[in-house]
Amino acid sequence: MVLAQDEFLTQLSSAQRHDLVRLTLAKYAEKQREIANYAIFGLKTTAFLLARIMQADQYAPFLAAVGTNPPLATFTKDAEIYGQMQVLDAVVTLAKTY
Repeated sequence: MVLAQDEFLTQLSSAQRHDLVRLTLAKYAEKQREIANYAIFGLKTTAFLLARIMQADQYAPFLAAVGTNPPLATFTKDAEIYGQMQVLDAVVTLAKTY
């Protein structure tokens, strides 16, 4: 969660943010494979980092999705999905095209 803070993300270059997304997607896939060990909370924190990186980099497709998807906007702000797993799927799908 510390990495997802604006104070940290604004210090990274765009290239560094892209590298971080690549590494975070790999970690998300690992957590999915080991869901019994990480549970939804593990997926949620990793997806939150992805969302905050795309927001910090002003990634247009992500910002457009946030503007039209209130649960995604809530997640990006508060890291809460309120039982809507599709929010995590949306973040990961957008991160794969980042």
